[in-house]
Amino acid sequence: MKIIMPKPKAGGLLVSYSCNAKCKHCYLNCGGKKSGKMDIADAKRHLQSFKEEGIPKEEVHITGGEPFIDLDYLVSILDVAQEAGYSGFGFVETNAFWATNQEKCKRILETIKKRGVEKLCISSDIFHQEFIPLSNVKRLVENCYEVIGPNSIMLRWQGGLDLKKHIGEMTETEIKEYILNPNREFRTRIVGRGTKTLADFLPRQKAENFKDSPCFEKMVGSGHYHFDLHNDLIPGIGCIILGNASNRTLRELLNNVSEENNPMFEMLSKEGPAGRFLAQANTKGYRELEKGYCDKCHLCFDIKKHIVSLGNSTKEIGPKEAYV
Repeated sequence: MKIIMPKPKAGGLLVSYSCNAKCKHCYLNCGGKKSGKMDIADAKRHLQSFKEEGIPKEEVHITGGEPFIDLDYLVSILDVAQEAGYSGFGFVETNAFWATNQEKCKRILETIKKRGVEKLCISSDIFHQEFIPLSNVKRLVENCYEVIGPNSIMLRWQGGLDLKKHIGEMTETEIKEYILNPNREFRTRIVGRGTKTLADFLPRQKAENFKDSPCFEKMVGSGHYHFDLHNDLIPGIGCIILGNASNRTLRELLNNVSEENNPMFEMLSKEGPAGRFLAQANTKGYRELEKGYCDKCHLCFDIKKHIVSLGNSTKEIGPKEAYV
C-alpha cells in the first residue's frame, strides 16, 4: 500500500560527512575520517528535482559535515545552482572554523555572495565550541552582516553567543543540568555519536514506555528532505533512507514510498520503534539495553546498529556513516 508523503517544502544537499569537528551530539557521527563528496552532476540533478517540486530558493541549502572544508568544491556546487534554475542557495550551514581573521572572512563571504548565497546558518552551542573558538563565530557574524546584509545570519543557536563554557570545560553536573534544562533552545536526540558520549547524562526508560509513539510527523511532517553524497533521500531529521536517486527524481522516489518498498519506515511511522520494529529485532538476537533508553530515537538507533552489526543492513538503514 502506498504511503502518501508530504509535499516537499525544503531541500538540502548533504554534500559530505567530513568535518573538522567531532561534536559529542552529532547525529550523523561526522568527523575528519569520513571521506567522499557529492558528485557535481548529481548535485545539479537534485537541485533540478527541488525546482520541479516548487521548493523556493530560500529553503534550498547546503549542509554536511562541514561544507567549507573544501572551498573550491563548495564553489563548484554553488555554481551549478543557476544551471538548475535557481539564482543561488538560500543558505549554507557552517561551524565557522574558517573565520580565523577579518580578511579571510570577507574574501570567502564575497565569493559565496557573488554566487547567490543569501544566508549562513552558523552552529554555535556547547558542543561545537569544544572545537571552534567562539571568537570565530562572532567574527563571522559581524562580517556576514557587513558583506552579505542585515538578514544574512541564522544562528543555531542564539544562546551560543553567550556561552561561558563548552562541554569539554563543564563538570558532569553542569552537563546534566544543561541537557535536562527544559528551557534551552534545542533538544538533543540521543543518536549517532551521542549514544556513546551523552547517554549517561540522561535518565533512561524501558523500551516498552515508547510503545504507540508514531514517528511519521517527526520524520517527514515538515516536508524537509535531503539528498546525500550517495544519492540517498533522507528526511531532514536524518534517521532513515527513503530511496536512492541515482536514476530517479525526488518526485519518483516519494511516489514510490510504500509499505512494501519501505517496511521499516512504515513500522516507525505508525508505531514508533517499540512496536513491530523491536519485535522483529528481537527475533534477530537484539537484546534491550539493561539501563534503558534516553528517548525513542535512542532505542531506534540502537536497534538499527544491531542490524548493521549482523551484516543485514537494509536499504533503509542509513546514512551508513552514522553507524561507523
